[in-house]
Amino acid sequence: MLSDLNTAPVAESDDHKANITKVFSADIVEGMLAEGLGEIKRSLDVLYHNPGNMEQHVNAAACRSIALGYVNDMLHFLEPYHDASLRPRHRGCRKVLVAMRKRLLGNAPIGVDGKPFAGFDLPQFGSDIVQFLTAFHRVLSVETSTADRNTELRWFCRGVKK
Repeated sequence: MLSDLNTAPVAESDDHKANITKVFSADIVEGMLAEGLGEIKRSLDVLYHNPGNMEQHVNAAACRSIALGYVNDMLHFLEPYHDASLRPRHRGCRKVLVAMRKRLLGNAPIGVDGKPFAGFDLPQFGSDIVQFLTAFHRVLSVETSTADRNTELRWFCRGVKK
């Protein structure tokens, strides 16, 4: 997973364990962000094509879990970087990831009264994941102008209409 890439164990003694943080170039950061986005997209493809003939809610809950895992991994990967050390595109991606994590955590499949997916709003999840993929792609793309990137961030992160 992505989170394993930016930490490495250092020499250990019996009384001390530590990790060092690797800081990568902007090109590596961009590759890791693109890889995470691709994995989320592949989980959405499995939801759409449903090769295992899973129930819709079960499949969507699995897709949500995968998406949440990769969102958390990408955020963990970006932790060592302060905003000034990131390109504007990568700073924007962090904002989109934080907003998406909040959306995913707010729409959790929890079991209530014997119903395993009570509280899981499937249409809302579908809307959130598609909006996330769109916003993340547009914010990360080098072809997106600064004005369009800022519009996308306001739309996804704060709900300001385009």
